[in-house]
Amino acid sequence: MSRNDEAILIFSEILNSDYNEKESYGGIIEQYALYKNRSAKELAEIYFEKKEYKKASDYIYLFDKKYKYLHFCGKEMRADDIYIATSYAKLFLAQNKPEKAISKLLPYLFDDGLASNSKALDILEESLNMKYSNQEIKVLVNTAVKSLKIKNEDEANITFLGKKIMLFDYQLYNPRNPNLNANLELSGREKFEAVLSNHTLFSKYL
Repeated sequence: MSRNDEAILIFSEILNSDYNEKESYGGIIEQYALYKNRSAKELAEIYFEKKEYKKASDYIYLFDKKYKYLHFCGKEMRADDIYIATSYAKLFLAQNKPEKAISKLLPYLFDDGLASNSKALDILEESLNMKYSNQEIKVLVNTAVKSLKIKNEDEANITFLGKKIMLFDYQLYNPRNPNLNANLELSGREKFEAVLSNHTLFSKYL
């Protein structure tokens, strides 16, 4: 029996047992044990590796809808939202449905400072490349940049692929950003244009 097959038996047994999801995890980072949520996530990843996407889909449903992640911290909840979105997107890509993958990931296009969106951007780019040519993506990105609307000093949005998306400026002020000092001098439209021109995905097509 392979290691994955052994893991499947263990995690499946947990899902079929009467564990209390809200039992204390015993650490300072995670509040609850979440046995079934974690087991469903592990099983989904195993079945992705095995390319058994129907089973992966079943376990995604479990950790998304039935055994939900719980945490007192908004950052951890945001990270879980992104994990769920990327899991569905991976499934849709495997099913040759890039439009659905793109739709799942667009809400995480910009870094809001709560949780990393790098995985979401990687899968979004893969989805766009499955659906569009390089030139088509370039046109879509440049059209989105031209749609920039400033609401106030801290709020702006663009329309990308027909969806209005709020911009976040966190990436400009990340302490690890080598241009941090220069970015602190930006304001208004100039600030949000910098968000777009330095965006991990958009910058490749501008």
